[in-house]
Amino acid sequence: MFVSFALILFFGIARAEDPKPPGSAGATSKPQKSDLPMDEQKLRIENLWYEYQELARNHDVAQNRQRRRCAQKLGDYDHPEALQRLWQIFENDSEIRVRVAAQIAIGRVADGPSFKKLFRAVQSGSNRERVLQEYMGQSIAELTNEDAIKYVIRRLPKVSQKWLRLSCVEGLGALRAQGALDMLVKLYGRKKTRKDTALRYELIIAIGRIGGVQARNIVVNTAKEPDWRIRSATAQVILQAGQDKECVDLARDLMNDEISLVREHASISVGEAKNMELAPHLVTLMRKGTLRVKGKAYEALRRLSGQDKGLIPDAWDKWIKDKKEGKLTEEGGRKDKDDSVSFNIPTYYNFKVLSDRVLFIVDVSGSMKWPMEPPHRIDVAKAELLKVVKQLQGNVHFNVATFAGAVNFWQKGQMVPATERNLKSAKKWIDSRLLPRGGTNTYDALMKGIQEIEHVDTIFFLSDGTPSVGKTDVPEEILADVRKANRYRKVQINTISLIIGKAAITSAQKYEDPEEMADFLRTLAEENGGTLLDLREAPKPQVK
Repeated sequence: MFVSFALILFFGIARAEDPKPPGSAGATSKPQKSDLPMDEQKLRIENLWYEYQELARNHDVAQNRQRRRCAQKLGDYDHPEALQRLWQIFENDSEIRVRVAAQIAIGRVADGPSFKKLFRAVQSGSNRERVLQEYMGQSIAELTNEDAIKYVIRRLPKVSQKWLRLSCVEGLGALRAQGALDMLVKLYGRKKTRKDTALRYELIIAIGRIGGVQARNIVVNTAKEPDWRIRSATAQVILQAGQDKECVDLARDLMNDEISLVREHASISVGEAKNMELAPHLVTLMRKGTLRVKGKAYEALRRLSGQDKGLIPDAWDKWIKDKKEGKLTEEGGRKDKDDSVSFNIPTYYNFKVLSDRVLFIVDVSGSMKWPMEPPHRIDVAKAELLKVVKQLQGNVHFNVATFAGAVNFWQKGQMVPATERNLKSAKKWIDSRLLPRGGTNTYDALMKGIQEIEHVDTIFFLSDGTPSVGKTDVPEEILADVRKANRYRKVQINTISLIIGKAAITSAQKYEDPEEMADFLRTLAEENGGTLLDLREAPKPQVK
């Protein structure tokens, strides 16, 4: 996940970060490196290395997380010894997750030769280490050394591995690397690229983020592509590429696209660009279309106006009219009353369910029966699930799934309307199927939810533990495969980390790390347009 790509939620509505202005090589906002004297940096590096070595004696969950933290902290020091220690971690640690952390940190402190060494090591890695290739883009997004950036620019056209190539393109886009524009434009123009939808998709986004005349021309020429996936990429950057009349007109067309996801991306672009000319069209989207489109249009209006008029189109119409007529105060007007009651928006834990195509996935692994004393996790999960299902309106299509060692869907492969009959059937299924047993097959639960349920646009994913069974139980590998499966679909994944109380078995407590679980689910949410709810206590009943 690239920090500049992350989507942040407000009341369950995804919001993109402010676009960064392009720089000579890259202008992504990065954590500040230490400005301590070199001898003080060296002392801190030595302390971190000692801590890492002590932690390496034990490979329990908590120790593995702390070793990753050591690797991340070493990336704060622009000192030769920090780079040396990171290399030792990258080459020798037995945990792929720790190696990924070291790889990303190396990007922050690398010079040209050391990044060249990293790139070659990752490119020549085994299939088991393919995840390192898929995280190379995050290393690139951290680069500050001009020689290292130039090496990536020279090397990328020769890369043959699909996932490494895509990751590098994403990284250069996140970096807003101006020096990469000519190379990316040439790569886009290759005949082979025309047949590679994933590569075209990522190139359009990266080129649009970098900007310039060449970038504008490419983005403009893709706005009317027959393939909705390409139009979706264009919609994400159309107003970053330019805000002249042609770009604004194309953005308006994309806001009226037949595909709802294209309309969403165009709305987000309008909000990012703070384009007041297109504000009335955002209000139009709030009056029609799916709930998610309405939510994105609302969030775009909040962003460009600095106001919050809720999900009330008439209130926004009045604000736009007053703005044009110069009737607003310096603050822009008052905040209108909360709209959640009048619009009957269902709530799930602290989320507003702004979707009419929603899937609820709930962990029913053995640990969900913990703690020994009530409330048990499974009871909390069941009560909240029954509560939200009861609130669903007839225009909402939904499904429910549970997972432990295997994944079970209430309705196989489809969403169904929230009719009285279907709601009754869903409640009966929930009462009978939420029974704790087995391991935690996070991989299959997520992949099946994205790939096998047609038309879903929002997932609420609840779990109480780190993955333990399935095709892979390595969080970075799960995250990488979810990113690939969700590249075009953009299913919004909101996550709930439900770790109430302690494991009932003392020997199991060392494997249940709330921080570890929260870190994984936070990243899963951020990379897929959602947010995390980290729940360590049972929700208290709301007083009406």
